[in-house]
Amino acid sequence: MSVLFTDTARLFQAALLVRNLGTQISTYAPGAAKEEMPFDIQLGITKKLAQAPLQFSLTVHQLQRFNIYYNDPGFNEAEGNTAKPSFGRKLMSHLILSAQFFPSDKLEINTGYNFL
Repeated sequence: MSVLFTDTARLFQAALLVRNLGTQISTYAPGAAKEEMPFDIQLGITKKLAQAPLQFSLTVHQLQRFNIYYNDPGFNEAEGNTAKPSFGRKLMSHLILSAQFFPSDKLEINTGYNFL
C-alpha cells in the first residue's frame, strides 16, 4: 500500500510505502505453519533538476525498526573488529541514494548505493 505526492511544477515526488502488510495466504507444504512476511515501511523523495537531465532520490527503508545493522561476529572477530556499531552507522544503514541521468528520451542511466 502506498501514497504518492507529485508536484510537477517543482519536479518533486514523495512517497510512503508499506510493504508486505498482511500474512501468507497458503503454505508451500500441507500442514506447514504460515511464515511471517518481511514487513517494511519506506519513505522516499525524488527531485529532478529543471535545467539538467538529472534526477536524485533518497529512500529511507525499515522505518519500523531502528537497528537493522547486521553484525557478523565471525567476520568481525577474524578481522579484529569488536566495536559495536555507532548510532550514526545504525542511522545510515536505512538510507538508499540514487541518481538518474537522461541523455535522451529513450535512454536512462541509473546508479544507486544502499548503505546497509
